[in-house]
Amino acid sequence: MSITRRDFLKVGAGATAAIISSGAFAAQGRYPSISELRRLYVPVAEREIDRNELGDSVREKFDQNIARVATDQGFDPNDFTPKYTHNYFVVPSSDSVRQVIKNVCDDSYRFMRTHPQLKDEFGDLELEWIAVREGDDYSKDYSHRAFIGRGRFDVLSLNAEHNLQKDVRIESNLTRYDHGPSLEIVGREDTGKPSLFHIFVSSYAQIYVIAAPFSETVPLLVEEATYNFFKGDKFRARGASETISEAISHILTLESIEKYGASNASKLSSMVEDKLARRKDYPYTYVPGAVRYIRSLGKEGIKKALDMYRQNPMVFLQNAINFKN
Repeated sequence: MSITRRDFLKVGAGATAAIISSGAFAAQGRYPSISELRRLYVPVAEREIDRNELGDSVREKFDQNIARVATDQGFDPNDFTPKYTHNYFVVPSSDSVRQVIKNVCDDSYRFMRTHPQLKDEFGDLELEWIAVREGDDYSKDYSHRAFIGRGRFDVLSLNAEHNLQKDVRIESNLTRYDHGPSLEIVGREDTGKPSLFHIFVSSYAQIYVIAAPFSETVPLLVEEATYNFFKGDKFRARGASETISEAISHILTLESIEKYGASNASKLSSMVEDKLARRKDYPYTYVPGAVRYIRSLGKEGIKKALDMYRQNPMVFLQNAINFKN
């Protein structure tokens, strides 16, 4: 199904109506429990994680919880073995916009797959775009899928079991609500190529629906090169990856708007350009320069940029930083 002018207009009219803050829970001053999240929303990517996958502040909070609860109950905190899990719970979009937004995402993905400069870049990479519905469950079957919803709850959970008294447990959850789009890579092949991953696209705002299918997919085309070049330096890796990915995504988003000829194309294009102008902080500092640099490479600019980046991400990054138009 192709995107129509009406689709673009409905996305514009309906996306902001699909905002959620955390619903009634926000008014109560709390986040929902795990059982409430499972009952109300759609579980995605439930997995047990290693302690080293937790951020320093999260590890500290969980350790403090174990120490406090164990001590209060008369146990030695060192007698507990902690396990950690990571869960997402996606809030479905409203019925009025769900199918329309899926159509836009499907066509944006098809636009990338058939783009003259990208048609040979995807290889065996396939993505399924899913507008979640109440009652869905993707807690296990989530990889190579892009989930569309109003927002999502991101939950890190602790379950610490006493080593001798198995019925004694300490449980704790750290929950946050977010409506920004994202790509989560949770597994890799030996080459560094992503093997397990999922995408979230938000219907919170019109700009997310229009741009996120590009901005969250393009990084998969350069992730292997990024991973192998920066060797665990996550800060520099993110800066380099975001620079080329966001720049290419910006160009593709504008091209797709022009192709589908929506009656509000001018407004959408202005929105995309404004997003580029406003994102000046790390890791987006050099994205505007990268856009200009890629355009300066001519009709094959996107392909040339990808080839350059895969050979040496820093060569591309320096060229983008130093480019003067």
